[in-house]
Amino acid sequence: MARIISGTGQTSLTATPSVIVDENLSRAGVLITNTDLNNNIYVGNQDVTNTTGQIVFPQDSLTIPVTSAVYGVTDAETILISWLEVQ
Repeated sequence: MARIISGTGQTSLTATPSVIVDENLSRAGVLITNTDLNNNIYVGNQDVTNTTGQIVFPQDSLTIPVTSAVYGVTDAETILISWLEVQ
């Protein structure tokens, strides 16, 4: 089955959990890219922290096959991340 890109965007993350993508029941997955050169981001549910989240290293990406909302934090200054949603 062919997949289509259903959305793209950028989000700034801080030490407070923020929504990267909202819940989307028709989503097959989401690709999240840490665009920062030096600092990690951490992704997970609404309670994500820098000790409980899945780490995404600088200039690296993570693909998650989920329909739920995805949240993120960083343990550094504000970091810009990009995301791509697939249906």
